[in-house]
Amino acid sequence: MQKSETELIQEVLSGNPHAYRDLIERHQARAYAMARRLIAQPEVAEDLVQDALVKGYQQLKSFRGEASFGTWLCRIVTTTCLAYLRKEKRKPEHRSIDQYQGPAEAPEGESRLLKGERQQMILKTLARLSPKERLVLQMFYLDEMSIEEICESTGFSTSNVKVLLHRGRKNFQTHYSPANFEFHRHES
Repeated sequence: MQKSETELIQEVLSGNPHAYRDLIERHQARAYAMARRLIAQPEVAEDLVQDALVKGYQQLKSFRGEASFGTWLCRIVTTTCLAYLRKEKRKPEHRSIDQYQGPAEAPEGESRLLKGERQQMILKTLARLSPKERLVLQMFYLDEMSIEEICESTGFSTSNVKVLLHRGRKNFQTHYSPANFEFHRHES
């Protein structure tokens, strides 16, 4: 029978560091997905997740159980990634939206090429947004998370999430225009 998160946390706090491995195995994929929303380079995202896992282990005594361990850990991952981005002062390209397929059927007459171009425009537009705006927009629209769930996962306040959604939408609309992008089509 699999131990509960609470039991594993108690074991770690009682001096069994191996219980932490069992705990993180349950949440490592989610933590990595959160990091990839903010960090374009897979290797850097992996390193930051590892840093966050170490911080989680070191800060486990401060875990109050108000949210799930996974949510608490994702908050640490988000904070670690945002600190990295501030330190590096660069805007990462956004990758995980390429898994989003959009509506099941494209409008009639739209070719695959145009659909691919639109997807590239979305990716480039998201890359122009701040990391926080991009993260919140993706969580809200692509992951279909509620504002409350976003707050729990990121540690942002409700008003901050709402402001980031508003600004993100506005900035996305400002930058998302075919006139802002140049596509090279090869005529046959």
